[in-house]
Amino acid sequence: MSGIPSAEVFQAIVDRIDSGVYAVDLEGKISYWNYGAEKISGFLSQEVLGRACRDSILVEYDDHNPVMCVHHCPLEGVRNGSRQEAMTYLRHRAGHVVPVRLWTMALKDRAGNIVGAVKVFSEKIAVPDLREEMSQARVEDLDAESGVPSRVSTETFLREQIEACTTQKAVCGIIAIRLENFDDFRHGHGMEAGSAMIREVARTLKDMVRRSDMVGRWTTDGFLGMLPGCGIEPLGRVAAGMKRVASRVAIPWWGDRLSLNVSAKITMIESGDTLEALEERLRAAEEEPEQAATSTGA
Repeated sequence: MSGIPSAEVFQAIVDRIDSGVYAVDLEGKISYWNYGAEKISGFLSQEVLGRACRDSILVEYDDHNPVMCVHHCPLEGVRNGSRQEAMTYLRHRAGHVVPVRLWTMALKDRAGNIVGAVKVFSEKIAVPDLREEMSQARVEDLDAESGVPSRVSTETFLREQIEACTTQKAVCGIIAIRLENFDDFRHGHGMEAGSAMIREVARTLKDMVRRSDMVGRWTTDGFLGMLPGCGIEPLGRVAAGMKRVASRVAIPWWGDRLSLNVSAKITMIESGDTLEALEERLRAAEEEPEQAATSTGA
């Protein structure tokens, strides 16, 4: 029928859509990779076609399994032909971790036999921002190394939140994120590797909060997350999620991938607080456990 597009037309359409689409065969080798997959993952089609996903090409992480590459068993969940959907994470070619919505479907031949799987993924939409007016007027100086707000901008925003909590009885949660053994890492691999790790961790963290929140550079080896309106219980879930996901950042380096563990501590701003009092509470706080986080917002 002339009204039905040909297979070539369908492929041309899929080739150009912004959502990532790729196919794997029964051995987990990539047989198709579209423009959207290139854009979201950073991997070009010529880098991945014919290679197995498990070869550190595209690592998927499940919220309930700390380090799970689903491609070790690519058809495990689709052998009955059903479609599956999940909120998960993909590690970008540069090393940071990208939150995505992932659909997985069985790929069948004309006889109905399963010959592989098709995966479709799109970047996860940020947590809804209920106080967008707070972010519209914010002017930030960015830290040159990390690309997130500098220590000066972070401190300014923190002082504003302290003032709001003191005079308006507002609520604001604080998360201190630190790269463990960062000095040893930088000494062993060089300043350039250290800067790359800081940059990719920062890119990962800033995608996990609302626009009204801020993740800024605080120390040489750490960041500060400030979440206005966030109570202690959701704050703990966000911190656990940040720790879990940021610890999966792995930068490509001379044919290898380098990573660092990340720690996270939390506190709430108290009426009449000072920066010194906040830092002291964070130093004394216990590290947040690496639990499955059900939300990245307040």
